[in-house]
Amino acid sequence: MLHVAEEPFFNEKYYYWPGGGGFPVFDLGHCRAGIAACYDRHFPEVMRALTLGGAEIIFSPMAGIVTDPFPMYRAEMQGCAFQNGVFIVVVNRVGKEENVEFAGESFAVAPSGRIIASAKRGEEELLLCDIDTGEIETERRKRPFLRDRRPEIYRGLSE
Repeated sequence: MLHVAEEPFFNEKYYYWPGGGGFPVFDLGHCRAGIAACYDRHFPEVMRALTLGGAEIIFSPMAGIVTDPFPMYRAEMQGCAFQNGVFIVVVNRVGKEENVEFAGESFAVAPSGRIIASAKRGEEELLLCDIDTGEIETERRKRPFLRDRRPEIYRGLSE
């Protein structure tokens, strides 16, 4: 994790330190994948850096609980997939642990922003879906957001 959350029931700053290893992208043979661990997915810079590094699929493992705003999480990742022209797969825990109940509700989003698979709330299940990486080029041709970026005017945003 590059960013460490501190929220009720999650004292992550006690257990974790923010990483600084950058935004690695892994060649899986049939595609290139990046990881935005849990809280990192909420930072557009992380998702864009993984995309610019060549990720075609961004996996985001998380520990979301039943009181989290899952409709917003889905909308957030739909917008992110659409803006970056990538697949995003959010994988969540399920079950109870001490004072929290994990929601499940894992889901996958296509580069068009369309949800292509979604698991049920509160149920342990294996979620399978077909991913055609050819959709990435199709979507990026229709909406060339990456091509039309102007990084020279964004420099001050990270300072």
